[in-house]
Amino acid sequence: MDQSLTLAPVREASAATESEFSSFSHTLPDGRVCRVQILAGGSVALHVDGEPQALLTARFDATHVSIESLAGDADSITRQPPEIFLPLFAEYFARPAHVSTIEITLPVSHAWAVEAVRRGIFDECVETTGGCRLRCRRASFWQHPALWLRAVSSAGFAQRFTLTNHHRHPVRPPKPCGVVYERQLPHLDLTFSLRTIDVERDLELFNRWMNLPNVASVWDQADDSITHARFLADQEADPHTQTLFGCFNGEPFAYFEAYWVKEDRLAPFCDAGDYDRGIHILVGNRRHQGPAKLEAWLRSLFHYVFLDEPRTRVIYGEPRIDNARWIAYMQEQGGMKLKEFDFPHKRAALVGLSRETYFEEFGPR
Repeated sequence: MDQSLTLAPVREASAATESEFSSFSHTLPDGRVCRVQILAGGSVALHVDGEPQALLTARFDATHVSIESLAGDADSITRQPPEIFLPLFAEYFARPAHVSTIEITLPVSHAWAVEAVRRGIFDECVETTGGCRLRCRRASFWQHPALWLRAVSSAGFAQRFTLTNHHRHPVRPPKPCGVVYERQLPHLDLTFSLRTIDVERDLELFNRWMNLPNVASVWDQADDSITHARFLADQEADPHTQTLFGCFNGEPFAYFEAYWVKEDRLAPFCDAGDYDRGIHILVGNRRHQGPAKLEAWLRSLFHYVFLDEPRTRVIYGEPRIDNARWIAYMQEQGGMKLKEFDFPHKRAALVGLSRETYFEEFGPR
């Protein structure tokens, strides 16, 4: 049965008595900031650089949210890009509520609505009296990169092919620098981010982690800082591997490698596509252990890899066969154990997570 919905219950809080701004925001290409103001009584206002553009109200029935415009002329909305709605959608899709679709009725032209669909903000639009009804599915929302990517994605790099060790594969784009992905985790009151490795800045921490007994037993790379500096420099020079630190509120807690499978040593053992990737994982800061944090950062890592290159169809992992814990973690997040095989240095399990499974059934929630 339909009933009024304020945003406060979605955020697992009591109904707001005063207006407040959501923690989700989006910066447009021209530098203006889009935010959502949560108002008493269940209404919300969309703001661009502090100026309200539309007043909306929402109703829900189980997993479906219906949003209608209460005030705001059509010219005010259509002068803005459709990306102004992304922070509002995040209020529903990025919190622990089981919302699968959002339907919104706006006083906009059909041409504006079609452009919004083409830009990936909505899945479909239908003309109505005085405007259009637009729909966005949860899986589609999570595939839009605007809220999460902080670096230019790999998708725009022109396709051309080369050979590496007799493997034909696309030439890879230059690697980004700095923070490449960031996501608010309201249920943990944390911000997760991924940033690239800076050898000079990060060597001491990387060396300390690699020499931890529990890490050394898996990675087998305990050594001095000179050796690790050379290792990180080699990784930076290798176009098929991207090295990253995972951070909570800016504090590094894990080291990740995301690599293109086609030119990797894993290639002979799986049927990888041209843009499929594999991951290696090292958790160095035990203070950030725990099932809730693990699920949040692991799903976020998958999210980044899929967003960076829309042609990535599968993410592979190849943990050692006796590392039952990590095999189970990947399976719990949608991965499938495909087979066991022998690397020169270990017997491994091949685990694959498909894009379709991730976005349709899991996502980064």
